[in-house]
Amino acid sequence: MLDTNIALYYLGGRLTAPLPISLYHASIITEMELLSYPNLSKIEEQQIQNFLAQLLIVNIDEPIKSMAFVDSTV
Repeated sequence: MLDTNIALYYLGGRLTAPLPISLYHASIITEMELLSYPNLSKIEEQQIQNFLAQLLIVNIDEPIKSMAFVDSTV
């Protein structure tokens, strides 16, 4: 599961090592954060869309939301 910071580092070419080839997931929150970045150019938006198209986007439903609350109390 990639969070927004990893996505930004990847898109900005700032990862210290490439991501291993794998199936990656991102939450719909990450998708929203990336696409709502202020002053995105059309090119940047397209790069983000291309990146997101390679991921499995996970919606937030009650079981996932509950797991997040349980995990945050540990």
